[in-house]
Amino acid sequence: MRKATLRFLTIPLLCFGGTLQSEQPKGALQNSTLPPFKPYATVNQLMASLVDPAADVIWEASGTIVTTNGTEERHPKNAKEWMQVRDNAILLAEVGNLLMISPRARDNGEWMKAATGLIESGEKLVVAAKAKDAGRMFALGGELYEKCLDCHEQYASWGSRQPGRKRVGL
Repeated sequence: MRKATLRFLTIPLLCFGGTLQSEQPKGALQNSTLPPFKPYATVNQLMASLVDPAADVIWEASGTIVTTNGTEERHPKNAKEWMQVRDNAILLAEVGNLLMISPRARDNGEWMKAATGLIESGEKLVVAAKAKDAGRMFALGGELYEKCLDCHEQYASWGSRQPGRKRVGL
């Protein structure tokens, strides 16, 4: 009788327990089966070739410029331009992941927080671009700028907010 009761309780628990696992996309690799990474680009190369151009697209996608010739509202004008902003926001989020891979990762503390911050900024920017919300893009672009400065201030001698600092790299 005890064995039957134990089996009766064990089967539902195993079935229910399987539903508690985190959802992953179909075909996603489990942590124990991740392939070895072979980082190619340095942090400086990632910044120059991916982060800087993508951030520029974000920053140029919102705001107002006032000159003697008049006022220019900066925001994407059509679906293709909004898609370009969204794509660059995705790129920024994914670079956050690349920055977490050794040998790029500088430490497991503040560096990881900064990389995670880049991912979070990218995710929020994607949502704003999908909503075609230029005002939100402007606010998030400012947050992105602050996160970039904070990271550079801590990890790059050229990132300080102090005037006169020279760019030396990460």
